[in-house]
Amino acid sequence: MTLAANITSRYDDEDLEALDEACERGANAMPYIVDAVKADATLGEIMGVFEERYGAYSEEIGLA
Repeated sequence: MTLAANITSRYDDEDLEALDEACERGANAMPYIVDAVKADATLGEIMGVFEERYGAYSEEIGLA
């Protein structure tokens, strides 16, 4: 059994769902981010909400 399989979430997904709904409405996301952090959500989980909603940034590299 892997370590990841042994880790249990210490919070409900409600905080991340609220963040996603705030993004959908165009509301200020900061209060929802703070709530998610207080509920022990990780940076990766919070960023996952933004990546699903807006996509991941990928910089184009151009050579002169």
